[in-house]
Amino acid sequence: MGRLRNIFKNTNSSKGSNWKAIVLSILAASVFWLFQSLNKDYSTNLNYPIEFDFPAEQYVVMDKLPDEVQINISGIGWNIFRKTFSFGLTPIRIHLESPATTAKLVGAALLANINDQLPQFQVNYVISDTLNLNIEPKSSKNFAVYIDSLSIDLKEDFRMTSQIMTDADSVTLSGPKSIIMKLPDSLPLGISEQAIDKDFEEAIKFTIRGYQQSLLEVVPEEIVVQFDVEEFVTVSYKVKLTKVEDLEVDIYSMDSMINVVYSIPRSAQATIDKSEIAVVALPETLNKEDSTIQVSIQNYPEVISEITLDSTSAYLKVIYE
Repeated sequence: MGRLRNIFKNTNSSKGSNWKAIVLSILAASVFWLFQSLNKDYSTNLNYPIEFDFPAEQYVVMDKLPDEVQINISGIGWNIFRKTFSFGLTPIRIHLESPATTAKLVGAALLANINDQLPQFQVNYVISDTLNLNIEPKSSKNFAVYIDSLSIDLKEDFRMTSQIMTDADSVTLSGPKSIIMKLPDSLPLGISEQAIDKDFEEAIKFTIRGYQQSLLEVVPEEIVVQFDVEEFVTVSYKVKLTKVEDLEVDIYSMDSMINVVYSIPRSAQATIDKSEIAVVALPETLNKEDSTIQVSIQNYPEVISEITLDSTSAYLKVIYE
């Protein structure tokens, strides 16, 4: 039994050695064939990187430039293999004499230029038919800036209590000449924050509405905007009518207390001197037919805003003596 086991063991070992030999033989033959094949000349299509040569600081690229061109090349297999499967290829440089006036490049016209830059190959022809370009001259101009007050969103019952201050009143824009020439001399600066309910001071990024912001360079990029905000309250208050003067006859109002409505900063509500509010009758408005006279607000503290008479107090009934 032991002898039989040894026979099978030797047989299995022999089979394993044979398989290894076969695999190594196939591998060696494949490598030999590959080396032989790659030493021959071949033709193939190849997508090759390109880059354009022009003074970039003087121009703006409006649309992404083509970054590769498809070509048909002939050469030794090894060279083609390396170009096909290698990374970091040195791009073919295409010089542009007049970038702003060159809207397209015909592929066939690039053949000589490409051939010069790939000496290890024969460039047979350019497969890419046309390369479309959109490049404009760069222009710069200084523009006045104003705050778009309509963009300021205050919380209900809050108002601005100061002028709007900025740390810059102009910006310099650089970009495509066609855009720079279309812009008005004064540009708005909008504020995006909503429901403002406290003093505002923020650096606002300057944006150009309706134009391709990505193509424009702005200096300064941000403008600091500052203004004060305060909550206002509405107050209804009864004021004693000032004595009617300069009438041919003495009259008496049926109601000498006049109701006024005004707005005032909440912080000043407790300190206001209401005695400064004066309401007078206007003698020239006396109507003897219906016995009414018009009244008007003559004086009030400066801190008050939007003071008006109650709609029922604009005219008073009077009694003649």
